[in-house]
Amino acid sequence: MYKFYRCILLLVLPLIVRSQSLTPAPDVRFENFNSQNHFTSRQILSIAVDKRGYVWTSGAGVQRFDGYKTVQFSSFNTTVHTIKDSYAHIIADNDGRIWASSGGLSYYDDDSDSFVYIQPGGKKAPFIFAHALSVNGDYLWFVCDYGLAKINVRTLKITYTSLVSVIDPLCSYMVNKHTLLVSSRQKVYLYNTVKDTYSEMILTYNNSLVKVYTAIGTGSEVLLGTTLGLFKLKNLKEITLISPETKDIEVDDLHFLSDDKDKRHLYMATDGKGLMVYNTAEKRIEATYLHDENNPYSLPTNIILGMFTDNAGRLWMAMQTGISLLSKHNQQWKIRYLDKKEVEEQSVTKIAQDPGDSSKVWLSCNNRGMVRIDWGTKTIEKSYCTTPEMRQINDFAPISKHRWLLVTSKKIMEWSPEKGIISMKALPLPDSLSLGCYIRKIILTDRGDCYITTNKGLFRYDLAEKKITVEIASDKDEGGLHVHATDLVNGFYDNGELWIGSRNGLINFNTSTKTVRRYNGKPYKDYYTFEIAKDGNNILCSVLSGLAIFDRQSKSFRIINKLAGLVKPTCIAAGVSGRDILLGTEVGLMKFDFNTLKAAQVETDNELMRVVPKSSFSAIGHDMAVGFMGGYAYYQSGAQERLKVSEPIIEGLSVNNQPVLNGYSNKKLRFSYTDNSINIPFTAFQYSSPDNIKFRYRLKGADKDWQYPENQRSANYAQLSSGSYTFYVQSGDKNNNWNPVIASLSFVIAPPFWATWWFMAFIVLVIASILYLLYQYKIAHLKAIETIRQNIASDFHDDLGSTLSSISIFSEVAVQKTDTDLAGAKTLVGDIGVRARAMINSMNDMVWTIKPENDNLYKLMQRMEEFSYPVAEAKETQLVFLMDESLYNIKTDMVKRKNLFLIFKEAFNNAVKYSGAGNIHVTFKLNNNKTLLMQVTDNGYGFKYESKRPGNGLANMHKRAAEIKGKLTVITAPGEGTEINIICKIT
Repeated sequence: MYKFYRCILLLVLPLIVRSQSLTPAPDVRFENFNSQNHFTSRQILSIAVDKRGYVWTSGAGVQRFDGYKTVQFSSFNTTVHTIKDSYAHIIADNDGRIWASSGGLSYYDDDSDSFVYIQPGGKKAPFIFAHALSVNGDYLWFVCDYGLAKINVRTLKITYTSLVSVIDPLCSYMVNKHTLLVSSRQKVYLYNTVKDTYSEMILTYNNSLVKVYTAIGTGSEVLLGTTLGLFKLKNLKEITLISPETKDIEVDDLHFLSDDKDKRHLYMATDGKGLMVYNTAEKRIEATYLHDENNPYSLPTNIILGMFTDNAGRLWMAMQTGISLLSKHNQQWKIRYLDKKEVEEQSVTKIAQDPGDSSKVWLSCNNRGMVRIDWGTKTIEKSYCTTPEMRQINDFAPISKHRWLLVTSKKIMEWSPEKGIISMKALPLPDSLSLGCYIRKIILTDRGDCYITTNKGLFRYDLAEKKITVEIASDKDEGGLHVHATDLVNGFYDNGELWIGSRNGLINFNTSTKTVRRYNGKPYKDYYTFEIAKDGNNILCSVLSGLAIFDRQSKSFRIINKLAGLVKPTCIAAGVSGRDILLGTEVGLMKFDFNTLKAAQVETDNELMRVVPKSSFSAIGHDMAVGFMGGYAYYQSGAQERLKVSEPIIEGLSVNNQPVLNGYSNKKLRFSYTDNSINIPFTAFQYSSPDNIKFRYRLKGADKDWQYPENQRSANYAQLSSGSYTFYVQSGDKNNNWNPVIASLSFVIAPPFWATWWFMAFIVLVIASILYLLYQYKIAHLKAIETIRQNIASDFHDDLGSTLSSISIFSEVAVQKTDTDLAGAKTLVGDIGVRARAMINSMNDMVWTIKPENDNLYKLMQRMEEFSYPVAEAKETQLVFLMDESLYNIKTDMVKRKNLFLIFKEAFNNAVKYSGAGNIHVTFKLNNNKTLLMQVTDNGYGFKYESKRPGNGLANMHKRAAEIKGKLTVITAPGEGTEINIICKIT
């Protein structure tokens, strides 16, 4: 079974694929781009579409177009990376890269947003020109100053050929696997790509020189577009004219649509004859498209200079007036004007198909009467306006194959195209009522009855007797109906009943019983009806405030006051075409979805937005047509709907107003913390309706919800904080149909160094280290204090213990001697006093050392003075202390104070007791702001220090110097006095 379905699919698939291609028809729609709809260039010579969907054109420079804006690259524009010469030709390679011939050969580089010029290599001078560009696989062929050459579009390696002299090259084309055709204004060259050889020939037809502008292969043959028509190249030697219709017509370009797999329809760009389509199977011109002043969707000019087919099956055309697009995706809605010069004078009030010939359509038109149109070509065949009565027709209906019923505001006429007006009747009303009564519409029944609606009620017209009778009139209204209830518009017949719209709701009229039922409500704007249309069991009422939907089963209304985002727009007409519900409003045409009860504008095209209906919607076969001021619009339900909005494209990224990225990049970008103002431009494509595109974007890391910009195609963020961000953008149309693809771009804004993890870790480590050091310092300090305490306790214990022991011993001895040796006892008591005073002095020294307020050098010097001056005076010794004021406030710790003082005390006592000195100098100095020098000198006897074994005094001084990590030196000699120096770190 699987194989069976697979075979069926393989058989049907080619038919499906073929059906997707645009089949040439007499009536197609072209989208034209010029200065009125965003494209701002003229004199276009060539056109191409790149890998993203940008449309590139050349002429006066190079232009890039996205349907919304045009970016110029020209030699006169210094604001962008330009090309060298404003005369340019462009082409797209198979990777979608754009190449330009303009003062040489260049390609557009996305990263730098500029054209990069190719250098010829070696010692060759730069290219002056590069023409006749063509793409074959990975190679771009071109003719330059050095002849025919090719460049690998990926490696950019150039290969030159033996064909070195081509004067005025026109085009190049690979006619088969190994043969490249190169044409010039004089000759045609056939170059063998394998052997690097060539042949040349001059092409003529009827003794006229043939210049080849373009060439294309059909698979079995090569066709040439020339100055004299469309030719076939036979045996690579001669040409034959294969299309007599193109004789003497200049053919500038040839293309097959990308989805025309059979290469059946060849599109030909001509100089003066518009766009021609050649059927390669039937060997004939199948269609010709020319400029039509009354068709806004025709070609803007009959001169087409170049074409390009993209992967979506669209045909792009380059013209003097701009660019034009032919696509299968925009063929649903079209417009025709009856006479563009007299738009305001001609209002189409009714459109109907000819009952005898379905290819013909009739229009009633103010100031033009009845108009017959060939619906296939949309050309006017004839206008019928033979009498003044025919100039203001409100409605018409066929009553036989060759007879029509027409109504004006005052008359009912039977008319034939061949005989003219057959009969004419006025409404049977007195003159007082007739002046204010106006005929509106005709309603035919399947029984041949004819009813006429007016603003004064309903009338019946007897086709056989030509008799008019009143069926509903305002003066017969027994229910006190509001006057608007009998102001009738159009209606329809269904199973013995008439359903008629009125200025106040709906009226149901039974044609057999003549009974009337009225359906309305408040406010009256919701029921003020302009027109009604049948949709199955529902009746669509176009009303003053939107759309009213009447359910014939429940006999109830559903009021829709919001259409296409507009609140209470006036709805003038409604029509049903298959599953499509069409609305004509004061702001253009809309399509209504009965399931969602939402409406959307059919297109945002300026022409269609100006269509305000003047007639009802009419079914023409499978199409739906509606008249408006000056012409008619028609909806082809069988045509494909407009192509959806393309995937969004992130065009680049700017930081602090400086571009850092052109085009999308999948790598993660990283910026410093000062680069925190971001601009991200984006776009999407819907060329024929760019104003219908909308976007939503979100920056993950900054936005909580989607942002919906109005007429803006970029996102701006200022003062972003450090962190990782991802930008998302989605494209859609204004009916909220979103493309499922979401484009994204990620970047990182690095934090300042003081906010980085490693810096934080470093700070934590430093703080921890400081705390640890402080802890260690505190421990060491506590240990030092403990050591000092132990030393103090030890000193106290030693001094106090030994002194008290001596006093105790002396006291006992003195007591014993009081009876036997009183003099000896007194001596001992005196000695006890001396020892007690010495102990007091020692304790005072200890207490002074411990006090924190004595922590500077000045206080230390004062203490030394207090101790030494009384002794010096008693010994009549001159004592001098020297200390600079800058040293007064230098701090000293308790250990240094204690040991410096004791060293001084020992040195001073030695000098006073043993040296016989008359002068003692004590000097304090600071060396290099780091070490303290305390110097004690005397002019006493001196001694031989080296040969003398140190006594307890000097030993104690050395010991105390070692405690404060200082250095003690003694300088002395017999008869030269003594100098004691102690050096220690003070800060």
